[in-house]
Amino acid sequence: MYLKLFVLLLLYTFLPIAQGMAQDNVERPMPAMITHLTAAHRDILRIKDAPKHNIFQKILCFQVNCRREAVG
Repeated sequence: MYLKLFVLLLLYTFLPIAQGMAQDNVERPMPAMITHLTAAHRDILRIKDAPKHNIFQKILCFQVNCRREAVG
């Protein structure tokens, strides 16, 4: 009896999560910071109008344009 209730409880909690994961058009929130040490984010620095970064900003970058480009 308790096992059936537990399984039903798991199903009811997992189904909304699975439906949310299945949606393709879900917007991801903008991260609070990014790092330009990874290959994908290193390419952001090669954009024509990319803002200048010092060594510390390449490790942790808080600039809105960079964070927006990383989500994009």
